[in-house]
Amino acid sequence: MTDFQSNEVHLVFNHYPERYQKSLLTIRALIFDVASKTEDVGVITEMLKWGQPSYNRAIVLEPKNNLPIDELSICIEMALTYKLRKKR
Repeated sequence: MTDFQSNEVHLVFNHYPERYQKSLLTIRALIFDVASKTEDVGVITEMLKWGQPSYNRAIVLEPKNNLPIDELSICIEMALTYKLRKKR
């Protein structure tokens, strides 16, 4: 798992209900994993916006369902590279 860049973000994750933490941490790890494998993305800045972890995009998921990892990976890559695609 990627270390938290800020103590504030770490505290927010720790305060989520336990039943959601695993999925949220999986998504967080996926964001950093996809970013590290995607050319020209650069460093991801993790911060809080309105008291929630922010990575510049929002995806709303039903916490009771299994995470759609393949689909999330595509969404994350597209979110991280949309400005790069505009330049091409």
